[in-house]
Amino acid sequence: MIFDLNNLVNNKINIEEKIELKEEDLKKVDILKVNDCTVKGTLRKISEEAFEIDLNIVGTMMLECALSLEEVEYPFNININKTFGYNEENDENLKIVSNTLDIFPIIWENIVLERPSRIVKKDSKAITKGEGWSLVDEVNKDYPLSEMSKLLDMEE
Repeated sequence: MIFDLNNLVNNKINIEEKIELKEEDLKKVDILKVNDCTVKGTLRKISEEAFEIDLNIVGTMMLECALSLEEVEYPFNININKTFGYNEENDENLKIVSNTLDIFPIIWENIVLERPSRIVKKDSKAITKGEGWSLVDEVNKDYPLSEMSKLLDMEE
């Protein structure tokens, strides 16, 4: 890719790709699936040692509802504009090896950062019981230390 940039008249490569993400990578970040993920943009050479990437990433991630554990669609639209060079020491996601530039780590990092920490599906009902557990109603709650609490109240 870098070889192509060096030999082009306008020092620019257009990018338009569909991205397939590995299931094992998705599990590490609690994303169930990513559907219809496309990357469009340009990669430009702006000097002998510097490049600029301008990308738009669009897709839909499938996440787990915090209440019902059902799948929830979460659309995303990410814009990346980044300048980098051969001597980037503080960007571990940038991979320039020989005449190849791997921009996938930058794309993946931005998708992961777009993931919300919690999502709730519209009209979902919370799971109130499971195997060996149940949700306790706030009104009828019997505290494990309620007897001790009564003793402390008596001392005052």
